Amino acid sequence: MASSFDPAAVETFIDNGDLFVASYKSVLLQVRRGPLTMQALDHLESIIHLARTRNQHKGGAYLGVLEESAELTGGDVRARQTVLFRKMLSYDRSYAATVVLTSATKGALLRTFMRMVAFGNPQLGIFGNALEAGRWLEKRVEMPALETTALVEWGRTKSVAQRRASGI
Repeated sequence: MASSFDPAAVETFIDNGDLFVASYKSVLLQVRRGPLTMQALDHLESIIHLARTRNQHKGGAYLGVLEESAELTGGDVRARQTVLFRKMLSYDRSYAATVVLTSATKGALLRTFMRMVAFGNPQLGIFGNALEAGRWLEKRVEMPALETTALVEWGRTKSVAQRRASGI
């Protein structure tokens, strides 16, 4: 079965090499390759609010992809990220899927952090690849798993292209 993913329907908000954030249908995609900053979190909070408003609060999903080069957050950034994540998951019919594409040790640390953020929350899923995340999300946001997978791969490609263009 072919994916119906349409790159022309993607709205890109951030594309700086370290962070790629875009909206597609009811999914907000984030691909992170570098550090996460307070400024990026402020911008991300505004984007989440905009997406919820545009979607008339009908729900949606945040799909985060953490690449091998994504740095672990700490201190004030981690605290702010936790607050934002909990706020996002407090909305009705809102879901978050995180795909951790990193080495075993780093991946374990990232997955542990994500589970701590939303311990016991059925709105959060943590996965090792985009297809698993897509299968989980398709039951929640009416977007086929193959379309979600295509969105992730497209976003990862865009993020890589920007990093190369920036000399990162």
